[in-house]
This record gives sequence, C-alpha cells and structure tokens, in this order.
Amino acid sequence: MSSDEEEAYKSYVEEENYRQNKFSLNDFNAKLQNLRSHKKYFQIGMDMQIDGSDATNPSGMKGFDKINDLTFKVEAGYLEKMFVRYAFIMERPDRIYRNDSTRNSTFDFRKHEFEGKYMFSRDPDKPWWVGGKIQYVQNGAPKSSDPEIYESSWYAKKVNKLTLGMVTLTHRFENVEWEIGTGMKWDKPSNKKLGYYPVVSLKFGVTPFPEKECSI
Repeated sequence: MSSDEEEAYKSYVEEENYRQNKFSLNDFNAKLQNLRSHKKYFQIGMDMQIDGSDATNPSGMKGFDKINDLTFKVEAGYLEKMFVRYAFIMERPDRIYRNDSTRNSTFDFRKHEFEGKYMFSRDPDKPWWVGGKIQYVQNGAPKSSDPEIYESSWYAKKVNKLTLGMVTLTHRFENVEWEIGTGMKWDKPSNKKLGYYPVVSLKFGVTPFPEKECSI
C-alpha cells in the first residue's frame, strides 16, 4: 500500500469512527441534552410602510407620524425548553386622509398576538409542551364580508376586543410533531350570530430524521 493510499485509508477510518461515536445510541441522548442545556436566543423583527405622498405634498410630518403600517415582532426562548412570542401590528390612514373632515374616525387599528410554550417532560427527544395563544384588537371596524375580523377603516370605533384565547398541548416523537389546541374565538359561523364560540385546532408536522449510525 502506498503512502497516499495509507493516508486515505486512515482518514476514512477516522471519519467512520467519528460518525459512529457521534451518533452512537449509547451517548447520543447525553450529548444532545448537554447541547440543549446552555442555549438561549432572542429575536426582534420590524417592518414599516412610510407614506409616500409626503414627497409630492410635504406636510412637515416627521418620525413616527409618517408611518402608515407597522409590524413589530419579538421572540425569546431557552432552546426547546420554553419560548414566548409577541407581535404588534398597527395600520393607520394615509397622511392625506388622516385629518379629512369627512372621515368618521382617525383611530389607528392595532392588533396584539401573544404565544408561549413550556416543556414539562424530562426526555428532550420525546418532548411535551403546554402553551397558550391570545389575540387582541384595538380601534377597528368589522370587515363587511367577514364581520368577525376587525380592520383599519374610516368607520373604525374605539374597540378593545379579545378575539382568540387558546391553550395548546404539543408533543414530538421521532420526526412527527403534533399540536392540539382548544379555547374560545370571536367568530360568526354560518347561520349563527356573531359571538364567542368554542374552537379546536389540530396540527401535524414532520421533521427530517438526524443521520444516525448504530454501533452493535
């Protein structure tokens, strides 16, 4: 065997040993738990739409007053142990309509979304989470085609409405994850009055298997 062939063979053996040790069923769970035990994350996102009419008809508005629509999201978590999420959405009239004397309302529509989960199982490879979701709207008008949905409108009124409250239970086994949720939702089912109704949701997801080598 030449020196080049010998080096290539050693490299192959080392790589195979590394893969088998890394994904050995004997120590894989322990390594995974160790990796998860010290991980935290924090994310912030923002999307803004600025009124372009100010370029042709200067109004002297500055800063926040020039913004039409704003979406702000923040999420924080301790890897898979727990996470919380908050989203804020604001829609306001275009500047040229904002102070129109014929406009019935100058309220800025706002929507708040809260979500959280907490892992209560001991095995991180077969996790269970308990969580909740809340949606809350302010200062809007019912959509003509879907009156249970509030939106920015010339006819917006001072509103403080809880539109969704739900508790969830989530589980993952191998590469299949499911979530069941139950709660109350502001809705208008067919042939029924507008009001709060029970709601149940069921979600399924599939994640890819990690590449594992079993040593016997």
